[in-house]
Amino acid sequence: MIEAAGGQVQLGATADHILVAGGRVFGVAFSQDGARRTEYTNHVISAMGIVNTVSCLDTTTAPAWQDTLLGLRPGLAHLALYVGFDDDIAAAGASGANIWIYENEDIGRVRHNVADDAPPGLFVSFPSLKDPERTGKPTAEVIALCDTQAFAPWLHASDGRRSAPYVELKGRIESRMLAQFCRHFPALAPLIRFHELSTPLSQQRYLHSPDGAMYGMEMTANRLTTPSLRVRTPVHGLLLAGQDVTGPGVAGTFMGGLMAAAAIEPTLLRQLVA
Repeated sequence: MIEAAGGQVQLGATADHILVAGGRVFGVAFSQDGARRTEYTNHVISAMGIVNTVSCLDTTTAPAWQDTLLGLRPGLAHLALYVGFDDDIAAAGASGANIWIYENEDIGRVRHNVADDAPPGLFVSFPSLKDPERTGKPTAEVIALCDTQAFAPWLHASDGRRSAPYVELKGRIESRMLAQFCRHFPALAPLIRFHELSTPLSQQRYLHSPDGAMYGMEMTANRLTTPSLRVRTPVHGLLLAGQDVTGPGVAGTFMGGLMAAAAIEPTLLRQLVA
């Protein structure tokens, strides 16, 4: 869709620096395939979250605005168990529905002791059953929310993923979540051929999510009402998009992107109601 509209998609690129002069943005410096590149533009839309956006700015650029944003805390993290199956999981009771499972009525409880406590709630999805044209083996995704502080000793350590205590903890969590999944879906248990767990360290490594947060910044009244989290920023031409501008999840991400695009091209909003 981007290319069809005349745009370009650059893969394998890491944003290094948002270029600003005289309070106005004029480009982005990024690394790609071992080379440093620069794209010059009058507008930059950042959908990589406020922490990553601020990290690409000089500290002298709108410092009060940056301090306000960095005062917000990352939200809850999550554990994700990825499961692969042999055979027909639909015949064994799986469907394309999203399923929330709670072990008791305390549905708001946050899991702090990830080492010894079973998740109080599981979100289960079978992505392979949502696409009628999919090919390949069927899959499931099992998610449990958790307090990211349980992984604090390894989150910012360069060798955290290779730490023996972390690997041991990850194995215990994976075994417990797998057993919990099998207890709720006993007909699927014999069909499992593969399983692997991701933790907040995975989220932080692959998505650059602050502290491995699942949905960006913590959903507090301060975060929702601060004037610093708007599409337009104190830096002329720099716009924010994504869930940090609106609200968590896919819907919030889409809305943030639409608002940023409409800030540059207001006729987009008129097209929606035409």
